[in-house]
Amino acid sequence: MSKNNSLYSYRALNSLSHVYRCVECGTYVSKQDFVCYRCNHEFTKNDCARMIEAYKKTKQVSWPDMLLFVVVFLLVLLVSV
Repeated sequence: MSKNNSLYSYRALNSLSHVYRCVECGTYVSKQDFVCYRCNHEFTKNDCARMIEAYKKTKQVSWPDMLLFVVVFLLVLLVSV
């Protein structure tokens, strides 16, 4: 499924990770994949930019949720002591 990195010089190895989703079918893709394993869509430079933007929007939304979880966990921990 992975292609030679020299064919995709515009994308560094660490620019995508498992939290990115295919722009065609929404499947999670790993940073080594240049083609979606589910729909066989080959990622272009524009696709990578769209996946990165989608990740940034999701990441910004999820930080408050994570903070809330940590605060609640610490409160439960303090109350139980």
